[in-house]
Amino acid sequence: MRTLTGGTVTERGYTRLVNGNLLKELRERALLTQDELAAASGVSRATIIRYEQGRGRHPSPLRVRKLAHTLGADIHDLVTLTFD
Repeated sequence: MRTLTGGTVTERGYTRLVNGNLLKELRERALLTQDELAAASGVSRATIIRYEQGRGRHPSPLRVRKLAHTLGADIHDLVTLTFD
């Protein structure tokens, strides 16, 4: 079940968040700038910035999959669930 309250989507009592610190660490370890990661993954630089700053609530699974694939990471490592 999805509900929208005040701009936050809650699915079955949890919220998906991108682990921005890990995303940034993996990007830097790969020696990529945000622009280079955007070009390689097909995810916009603005989205990458938002995710790295911890504002990546309810990320698109496709975007996270693209980032994980580009960085050689597991998609499950990049997503954190917080339970309501």
